[in-house]
Amino acid sequence: MPLDLTVYNDRQWATTDEDLEYIGDRLNTMHHTALISETRIKKLNRASPLILQAALLGSKEEGLYKPK
Repeated sequence: MPLDLTVYNDRQWATTDEDLEYIGDRLNTMHHTALISETRIKKLNRASPLILQAALLGSKEEGLYKPK
């Protein structure tokens, strides 16, 4: 089932600068369906450095997710 974000409209989720962790928390409680198998995932190609550079054009480094 998709998450109906209209239930959060009273919190102005679409335009706020505040943390949206409550949406992530809700997503984590929902059932997840795998779209592709583990076998297919292992066969995926990595993006080239040029593609990665193009994908990040115009982004601000301080706003990007940095895995720990």
